[in-house]
Parts: sequence; C-alpha cells; structure tokens
Amino acid sequence: MGIQIKELNVNKDEAIIIEDSSKGILAANRAGIKVLALKDDKFGLDQSQADIIINELNDIIKLIEKGA
Repeated sequence: MGIQIKELNVNKDEAIIIEDSSKGILAANRAGIKVLALKDDKFGLDQSQADIIINELNDIIKLIEKGA
C-alpha cells in the first residue's frame, strides 16, 4: 500500500495527486484530494474524472506557480 496522506503531515486541501489510470483518479476523488491526470495517448484510459489533465510533468510547476 502507498503512503497515507496523514503520514505526509498535510491537509487534503494542500495535496495534489498525479495519476494516469482511471482507478487511481477514482481513488483520489474518493479521498477528496485534487487529482491531476498525466495525459494518456497510448492506452485509451478514461481520465475524465480528473480535476486537470496535464500533458507532461513539467506542467505541474506551471500550475503551482499560477496557484491552481
């Protein structure tokens, strides 16, 4: 099992989860944490439930700088 949010000592509204799979996106949604999806062009994954879809990991820095 992965790291629990409480182990990171941050609130849910301070966290962002980066995922690509629909199951990971769903888990983030159920946890009440903002989720970014790394765009999938290869496997046809349903990423429609993500808060934001990014094209590359460097896009995360741009979003943080904008306060998104």
